[in-house]
Amino acid sequence: MEMTKKVLLLFPQLMALICLVTFSLSSAEVSLTVGDGTGLPGSKGRTVEVSLDNSGETEAATGMTMYVCDEDNYLSVTGCQTMGRTVGTCSSWNIDDCAYVTLSGSIPQGSGSIYKLTYSVSYAATGECKDLTPEYVVITPYGDVTSYTGEFCFKCASDGECADSLYCNGEEYCDEDGFCQHDPACPSDDGLYCNGKDICDEMLNQCRHEYNSPDTICSPQLCNELSNSCYCTENGQCDDGLYCTGVETCNTQTGVCNQGSNPCTSPYACDEEGNQCLLSQVRLEVTSTGAYPGTQNHLVPVKLYNPTQNGVKAVEMDVCDAGDYLTCTGCDRSGLITDGGYFDCNAVELTNGCCHVAIVSVYMAIPTGYRTILKIRYDISAGITGCKNLTPENIEVINDMNPPQELVALPVSGVFCVPCYGDFECDGDVDGTNAIQLKGDFGRRNCNIVPKCMGDFDCDRDVDGTDAVKFKKDFGRKNCLPPCSPGNTCWYGS
Repeated sequence: MEMTKKVLLLFPQLMALICLVTFSLSSAEVSLTVGDGTGLPGSKGRTVEVSLDNSGETEAATGMTMYVCDEDNYLSVTGCQTMGRTVGTCSSWNIDDCAYVTLSGSIPQGSGSIYKLTYSVSYAATGECKDLTPEYVVITPYGDVTSYTGEFCFKCASDGECADSLYCNGEEYCDEDGFCQHDPACPSDDGLYCNGKDICDEMLNQCRHEYNSPDTICSPQLCNELSNSCYCTENGQCDDGLYCTGVETCNTQTGVCNQGSNPCTSPYACDEEGNQCLLSQVRLEVTSTGAYPGTQNHLVPVKLYNPTQNGVKAVEMDVCDAGDYLTCTGCDRSGLITDGGYFDCNAVELTNGCCHVAIVSVYMAIPTGYRTILKIRYDISAGITGCKNLTPENIEVINDMNPPQELVALPVSGVFCVPCYGDFECDGDVDGTNAIQLKGDFGRRNCNIVPKCMGDFDCDRDVDGTDAVKFKKDFGRKNCLPPCSPGNTCWYGS
């Protein structure tokens, strides 16, 4: 009787223990893991394996659906293949930023890879790695499945992935961090002046000098390696092969080539193609102007003198500045040429430092006479000093006859000058009179009150040694163009 009572008292606890064991055996964890992958931007055929651990189950899996999603949608799935113990077929589709996967067949109990996805990697892929996240995983006949995220890194896994088939990139290899590197194909420059730069020739798959003997960087002149300079010994070494630049000669005492001059004088224009001087029909002038270093959107007018009986439909030319200190950023049509007409005006900076300018009539034409037809908009380099020529070249002027005719144009260069520091009178020079004016205000520290100082060039409210240095630099200049010296034009605010 006592034993029966004890059993009855322990029965609820025994039943609870049996239920717990039964539950534990029937709810063994099923886990699915998306593996890792690597591939460089633009690569194809990159694989990622997916594994399943169903070793605690009493029956095989009979089917599966799931999504594998990649952050930023840099991967595009191109195929799915079963692996390992899986008996069946695998299919995949791209849906938004995910690969949708279905697996039909049997996956016996066990662990390890069950299928692999094949991806192509977008050329736009950035960053080092992105997550590969399994979502909405359903495996028949199991209930809950624990999923683990993988990672895809936009890196290399072998040297072969880095090969670009370019000789001049040298030998490519994949470093220990998964980044492609390459060793230089050619040794460093030998430092010699006369053979020019040491370069890699991709077409010939070889390293070579820019110039090979007997040619040098100076050809047809001779080269002096000791002084890193070119020199001439006869006139023929100075010839540039151009008719319109005149005849070049050699100063045999200095070894320096003397430039020739235009063989054609007004009213004749030089015809390079025909090696001749032609009577000009129109004149194209670049106006001389000035602006301070660093100025933006400075306008340089271009004028056309057309004494013929017909208007002009189009003007095209290159305006070149010595040293490439001016960069053109646009073209403004002048209001003087409207007269009911409409014009397209364009200006583009060329790699040789010139500005290609074109103005074309859409309706009507540029009237005859002398007028400004356009203004070139320039940004001025902060390093410009003194004056630079603005030379019109490669000019084409077309009239409005039917059919149109090309007119012979006489080019007239302009001059761009940095305004003088000290031309207080705006008379085009910096002389003794200006020095007296500067001396009168030297030492003043109240330039923000009337009368304003002559010589506060940096607009810091005083006239000191810094201003004197700028004045001394321009003293004696006789080519000062507007705007005049800024010494008395500072704006100090309130």
